Amino acid sequence: MLMEDYTVTREGIVSAVLDKQLEGFLESIGELHRVVERGATCGICGIPVTLRNISLVVPMRDQVAYVCSRQICMMRYALGEAVDA
Repeated sequence: MLMEDYTVTREGIVSAVLDKQLEGFLESIGELHRVVERGATCGICGIPVTLRNISLVVPMRDQVAYVCSRQICMMRYALGEAVDA
């Protein structure tokens, strides 16, 4: 899949990716291998993220950070806690 398959804002920010599009999206930004090999972790709690527990992909300068699907992590991010890439 190409980046054009996703909802992208004028600033180039992806606003939503459906579950069935996640693998294609991660591949398009060069992150699929990192996630599949469990090299990516939640930027809030530090647990490995997988295709099943990614809640947010957060763009950060030249890389991305992830927030897992644990409610506490999503809440902490929503309240403004910084994420580690």
